Amino acid sequence: MTKRKQHVSGDNSLFDQISVDLVINILSKLPVKSIAQCRCVSKHWSSIIRRPNYNMLFPTKSPATPRFLFIVRNGLFGPNLFISSSPQPQNPDKYLSLEATLHSLTATDYFKICPPVNGLVCRYLRGNGCIFAVISNPITGEYVTTPKVKTEDYPSKEKMYFGYDPVEEQFKVLFMTWLPSSGSHDYQVLTLGTRNLSWRKIQCCVLHYPHEDDGICINGLLYYQAIIDQKRSIVCFDVRSEKFSFVNIDQYLATRIREPLILMNYKGSKLGAIHCHIESNFFNLWVLENAEEHKWSDNFYKMPEVLRPSRIESLFSAGMIGSGEVVLYGKNARIFVYILYYNLEKNIITSVSFLVPGLDYVEYHGVHTFPNFVGDVKLM
Repeated sequence: MTKRKQHVSGDNSLFDQISVDLVINILSKLPVKSIAQCRCVSKHWSSIIRRPNYNMLFPTKSPATPRFLFIVRNGLFGPNLFISSSPQPQNPDKYLSLEATLHSLTATDYFKICPPVNGLVCRYLRGNGCIFAVISNPITGEYVTTPKVKTEDYPSKEKMYFGYDPVEEQFKVLFMTWLPSSGSHDYQVLTLGTRNLSWRKIQCCVLHYPHEDDGICINGLLYYQAIIDQKRSIVCFDVRSEKFSFVNIDQYLATRIREPLILMNYKGSKLGAIHCHIESNFFNLWVLENAEEHKWSDNFYKMPEVLRPSRIESLFSAGMIGSGEVVLYGKNARIFVYILYYNLEKNIITSVSFLVPGLDYVEYHGVHTFPNFVGDVKLM
C-alpha cells in the first residue's frame, strides 16, 4: 500500500510539469464528470479546475438551453433516487415524445426536495433526532452534506429553503424550526462554499409559520408562503442581506382557496402564484406587481377540456417556461411523465410525454418535475 502511494506521488510531480495552457486544453475535451475526477490527479490540476473563472474556461460545457429536471423516488429495493434531465421544447407539437438522460442514481432517501437553483439541487433528510441537507450538482455528480442540526420531537416542526445571491455568487440554505403551541422559533443560515460549513443563527422580528410549499428563488429573493396572525402572507427573504420582508395576499381570494398556492417565476423577473383546479378547468394566476405596495394583478382562465392520460390522477404546476407557457404534470407516474403545456394567451393545452429513468421498476413512484434547469459545470 505504501509503495502504491509513493508511485502515485511520483506521477503527480510529472503531471504538475504540464503547462497550464495544455492542462486547460486537455480538460476542454473531456466530459464534465471526467473533469470532476481530474481534480484527483494532483493539487495543481485541482487548483486549475477550482479557479473562480472556471466556467469561462469551458463555456461549451454548460447546456445552452434550459431543460426539464426529473427527480424520481423509487423504493422497490430500498430508497433510490434517480436524477435525469431532458430537452425543454418551446411551443411543442402535439404527441411529441422525448427521452430523459440519467445523470445519477443513488441509494439514498430524502424528506423534502427544494427547487433547483443555478444548477444545484438541495434535499434535506431526517436522522435520529437531527436534520441535515445534501446539496448536489446533477451534472458533475458532486455533493456536499451540511452539518447536522438537532431537532426536537413532535410537535416541533422544521422547514428548509434553498437560495442564491447573484451579486456575491453565494448559495445559502435557510433552516427554521418552531413549536406551534409555544410560538418558539429558531432561524439559521448556512453559506455554501465556505471552508468550514456551519449554521449561523439569524433574527426575524415577525412570527410566522411556513406553509408546505417549497418556495422559489428569483433574482436573489427567496419567496415562500406563511401564516401570520392567522392570515396568509408571502415571506420574502433577501439571500444577500439575510433580512425578511412580507407581502400581503388578497385575503378574499386566500379564504376561497384553502390549499397553498404554487409559486413560480413569472417571465423571468416577477413572482407568480397559481391555483389550478383541473377537475373544473379553473386556472387562477396572480402576479406580484409591486411588493412594497402589496399590489397583485389577478388573471382568471377557463382551461379547455383536456383528455388526460389515464395514468394521471391529479395535476400540479411546475411553473412557467421562457415561452410564457405554464407547465402542468402528474406527480405519480409509470414509465412516462406526461407534461401539459398551457398557453395562456391562446388558451391551448399540448401534451408531451417523457420517458424518464426510474419509472419502469414499480407501480407507484414519486416524481418531481422542475422546468428551466440549466446545468452548471462549476465544481463544488
